[in-house]
Amino acid sequence: MTFKLPKLKAPKTPTVGSWWDDVVDGLTDAEKAAEKAATDAANAAAKAATDAANAAAKAAQDALDEAAKLAQEAADEAARLAKEAADAAQAAADAIEKAANDAAQAVTDITNASIASAAAVLDVTVEAVEDGVSIAIKDINETVLEPVAQASVDALGAAAAAASLAVDEFEAGCVVAAVAIEAGAVKVEEGLVAIGEYLESHACNIALGGLITGAFAGMLNNPATEAETTAMFAPLSAATAATMVASAVEEIAYRAVSATIASAMVEVVWVIPEVRKGVGHSKDALVASVAFLIQCMVQTTPWALLSPQTASVAVAGLVGYVVSSLVCDGTLPGMES
Repeated sequence: MTFKLPKLKAPKTPTVGSWWDDVVDGLTDAEKAAEKAATDAANAAAKAATDAANAAAKAAQDALDEAAKLAQEAADEAARLAKEAADAAQAAADAIEKAANDAAQAVTDITNASIASAAAVLDVTVEAVEDGVSIAIKDINETVLEPVAQASVDALGAAAAAASLAVDEFEAGCVVAAVAIEAGAVKVEEGLVAIGEYLESHACNIALGGLITGAFAGMLNNPATEAETTAMFAPLSAATAATMVASAVEEIAYRAVSATIASAMVEVVWVIPEVRKGVGHSKDALVASVAFLIQCMVQTTPWALLSPQTASVAVAGLVGYVVSSLVCDGTLPGMES
């Protein structure tokens, strides 16, 4: 029995161009896809970063713009407030200047009116009264005093100069008081020298002089009170002029005015602690002494009182010297005419 074997075909040998190409092509497509994905991701990341940077830059710019706007608004507001403050300061300065000018004009008007009135009463010219006032002040200051008294006058005069007071008029008042105390001083208090506050009178006078003249400067050089003070002395000037032609008739008037002025002028220095301490219980005696000396001036040196402005400074000097004498040495001038 014979068997026939089937004819077998040999398998085809695969070639590179078949499945390998497919593998390679698959790998290439994957690489391309991966590369594209990476590129897309990079581009997306770059775009996101750019967008974020742009957003941050815009936010920063917006913040800067807002800050600049706020800063400008603040600067504008500050400028507005500064202008308002400057305007207010200028308005205040203008008001102060106007008040000072008004006060100065009021003082001038009161003084001129008083001098004109005195000229009419005395039947002389206004120029004659003005000259008479100047000559009277000069004559008073030429009085020869004891060295100790002159030293006190000089100390008060120097203090008056430092306080911008009219020195000649102030010293004239000091001299009037010094002459009265030389003629007869009355011991009424111990005085700051005796109780050991100062080693000697001259040092006390110097220290007290600055305080006293400072207080009077605050009254006589202050626009708020200068005109009022001058007006307070106008009746004294009028009474003095009337007394010069009819002394018996006007004595009551000038005595009353002198008492009023003495009280007011003592109050000016009463704010000084050293004055209150040195005067002690003798305030009434001090006021009476000052009033008495003003009355003496009406009788002995009337021309010095015909100008209210001059009279106010002269009486301030008189008060300063009397107060200094009382506070430092405990003495007041005698009150016997």
